[in-house]
Amino acid sequence: KTKMERDQSLSVIMTELEVEGKMTDHTKAGASMVAVDKVNLSTGLYGRLLQLNKLMFQSSSEQLVSLTALAGLVILRTALSNSIALLNGEAMRLLVLKDLKGFLRLSA
Repeated sequence: KTKMERDQSLSVIMTELEVEGKMTDHTKAGASMVAVDKVNLSTGLYGRLLQLNKLMFQSSSEQLVSLTALAGLVILRTALSNSIALLNGEAMRLLVLKDLKGFLRLSA
């Protein structure tokens, strides 16, 4: 696609996403005819994210950096969520066992 077609596609998708409020609402049934012509909406969420990535970045190296950064953020967020869940679980275990000293050590 040419740069102008990419810009038009990105503009159509972003406008519809802003109106709908979230990525998952951008379905083939709810898309305008302009967007259907510009983007294959039969793919899932990850396919649409890849399409948006291709529209935003022209070179493959920019696309790779973007996807790598996104993957890193997902991994970091998952690790953080897991550590919080572990702390919550340990705190609940200590409360159930009525181990006040252990609970205070954990919360300090």
